[in-house]
Amino acid sequence: MQLEEKLARQMRQKHNTKSLRTRLGASPKLVFACIFLMFGLIAMLAMLGIQIQDMCTPIPLDFPVCRQLNNLEWETLATGLLSLMAGFIVVFSGAYQVRATRETAAAALRQARMHRADELNAPLQLALDAVDNFCGWSEQTLQHLHELQSSVKAGLLQEEKLNRALDRARSAFETRINHIESICIEHKTTALSYETYSRLQNLIVLRIADTNDPGGEPSGAQYIRYRRYRTLIRDGGTRAAGARTEIERQISENLLRCGIED
Repeated sequence: MQLEEKLARQMRQKHNTKSLRTRLGASPKLVFACIFLMFGLIAMLAMLGIQIQDMCTPIPLDFPVCRQLNNLEWETLATGLLSLMAGFIVVFSGAYQVRATRETAAAALRQARMHRADELNAPLQLALDAVDNFCGWSEQTLQHLHELQSSVKAGLLQEEKLNRALDRARSAFETRINHIESICIEHKTTALSYETYSRLQNLIVLRIADTNDPGGEPSGAQYIRYRRYRTLIRDGGTRAAGARTEIERQISENLLRCGIED
């Protein structure tokens, strides 16, 4: 429940950030529009002042308003408009500066969060790579042993080739289990959650498991050994897949705790 609330809060913050960027993103167009508008007004005032001066010099007796228009300080009015335009530029420049500062701070914060998440998830990534390797190896090995067993059963291969393949499979099985166990020993109290550690241990115990023959045909020592190893490797693949799911869940939790969306 806490993770869901935290995720919802982060989504709201992300939405607010996008809204702010959208508002600030319109600033360039608005600045240019203001600049062009001010320049246009100044040009119009200049032209209007020239025309009024031409029309009102000398001042017509039937048009006394010309006296008031001639008394206007057009230079002062233009200066005021230029000052107003400069004020607009300063305001929007300040908005750009604030935006740049916020983006820099956000990028630095995200980098710090990513660094923290990488530190937390580095051991988990090692474990994830190890169980991924085990899952892929188990599928390939089961397929390979099945093909050898079928060939031996059909009389196309000698039993010795199947036995050697079973020996190699057993050795590779133990090597991968030992690698996963070394990760558990080194990180069990620092990086692995109880659920993740339990899942990995559930896989590791298969190294000393005494798998019984599930039964089936054909009979014979080499076929019984094949069926036992097949059951062991298949069980290991299933447990490795469960461990992988738990590791990925813990990695996602660490990312959320560090404030990073998956």
